[in-house]
Formats: sequence, C-alpha cells, structure tokens
Amino acid sequence: MITRRQLISTSALSVSSLAFPAWAQASVWPRENVRLVVPFAAGGGTDRLARLMAQRMGEKTGKSFVIDNKPGAGGNIGAAQVAKGNDVHQLLFTTASIVISPFLFSKPGYDLNKDLTPVIQISSSPLVLVCRSASPLKVLDDLPKAASAKSGGLNYASPGVGTTSHLGGFLLSQRLKMAASHVAYRGAGPAVNALIAGEIDFALMAAVAVLPFIKNGQLRALAVAGKRPLPDLATAPLIGNAPLNLDLDNWQGVFLPSAHRAMAEKINQTFNEVLKLNDVRATVYSDGATPVGGGAAQFRSQMALDGGKYGAIVIAAGVKPE
Repeated sequence: MITRRQLISTSALSVSSLAFPAWAQASVWPRENVRLVVPFAAGGGTDRLARLMAQRMGEKTGKSFVIDNKPGAGGNIGAAQVAKGNDVHQLLFTTASIVISPFLFSKPGYDLNKDLTPVIQISSSPLVLVCRSASPLKVLDDLPKAASAKSGGLNYASPGVGTTSHLGGFLLSQRLKMAASHVAYRGAGPAVNALIAGEIDFALMAAVAVLPFIKNGQLRALAVAGKRPLPDLATAPLIGNAPLNLDLDNWQGVFLPSAHRAMAEKINQTFNEVLKLNDVRATVYSDGATPVGGGAAQFRSQMALDGGKYGAIVIAAGVKPE
C-alpha cells in the first residue's frame, strides 16, 4: 500500500524528472544547425573570417554553421533580419559599422540597444590606405597632388555608407585638405574589385579585406591608419600619430537576438574556445587582423568607445540621418 508520504515523494520525483530535460535543453547550444548572417557581400574580409569561424564552430559542435550574406543599407538589412527573426540559431556576424548606423539611419529596422545582444568581439583590424598596383599614386603625399590635378578630385571606395572605411576616407580627405568623393559598394569584396579594376582611386579599408590583394600584387599599401606596424606591412608608413592622427580600425563581432540573451554566455564560451585554436589564430593574424575574444562586457566597452569616436566623425562630416 502506498502511503501519502510516498505518493508526495513519487510525485515530486516525477515533476523533477520532467523538469530536468527542459532545463537541460535550455542550457544546450546549439541544438540545431546555425545560420551566421553576414550583412555584406561574399568575398570580403568579414565574409572570409565568418566562413573560417563557421567551419571550426561546426567541427567543434557537430552542427552545421551556414553563412547567409545579406548585404545592403550599410549592414542594416542583415542586422534587422537577425534582430527581428528572434531565433537563437540565427546570429549576426558584423563589423563596427553597427555602432555607426544609429548616427546615419533614422529607421535602420531595429534598435541596437534593445533588439540585439553583443556576444563576443572576434577580431580587430587596422585600416590600410590602398590603391591599385598600377596607380600613379606611390606615397601618401601623392594623393592631395593628384586630387588637385583631377577635375572633381579623387574618389574612394567603401563597403557601404557608414562603415569605418567610409568615415575613415572622409577623415583622411579632411586631414589632407583634398577633394574626394565617396563611392559605396555592397561589401568589401565589390569595393576591392572596383579598386583593382581602376574604377576607384583609393580606399581606406580594414587590413583583413585588402592584405591578400597586397600580397598578390594587385593592390599597393600607401599607409597604415594605426600606431603599430603590421608584420606583413612593416615598411608602410604609420599615420596613427601626429600630424594626421588617423588611428582607425575595424572589428568583427557576433550578436544574438535579445530575446535569447540568456544564451549569450554559452555562445560566447563556444566562440572563445574556437578562437584559441592555433590554426584559427594563425589564419586571423595572416589576414592582417588580431584575434580578440574575451567576455561580452569587454565587447560592449569597445562598442561604446567606437560609437563615440565614429559618431563624432559623422557629426563633423555633417551627414544627416537618412
């Protein structure tokens, strides 16, 4: 005969055994295949890095990590897809342009502070001033001279409106006191292709986007917008100090829909483990970037710093939100 106490104990055990799988399921990630949304065209530096991380994340977790390129609107189309998709298995893999968007777009399609949760900063890459290898531009001082000699001045490329390349190019033109027009493309890949084809005079782009083309001789590095030389560009002048003070970089990071912010720590941990792999670090370094990793709080601090820095450039440029 089952006593009342035994019945209560049995019921409690049954409840806990039913509750445990739900708890366990909530603490496991990924439970299914993952989509990494890259809000830029395929072929650029951010896209290459995302594909590297997707491959290693898949190997580590046993799930498939698929890249979904959603270029347009300075990265806002892809960001909005993740923010509004509300899917823990759809993550945003983007750049520092996301902290600039609030200064440039009145209706980006999402609220960065409410709809997306920062997970981890993957890497950081200084901007590099480049031109095509066949260009008559040989050194930095050639730019203002060429701009004066060309009707309408020079033109420069970027992966999109509001990207660090766009604002960096504006600031460079201002500091060199030269006329230069901005031409936006749908990602670093198309921007680099236009530069190589001779459609564009110069670009100030993240090393991760242009270093492979400098190495193969298609592009020439005129300067590095930083204070520390890159190993593969040791002879390129540094313009991060006075008089130009162009200390500019771009980063890549991962974001999660805020409805699933409770999973941020778990996802952060998994990405951090992959970033510690020797082959991953070697590949990131060889691409002209530095692996970062660390916690989400560290990433938020970097976002706040860059939002202030690049936001000030937007204001100085007199750009009005679209």
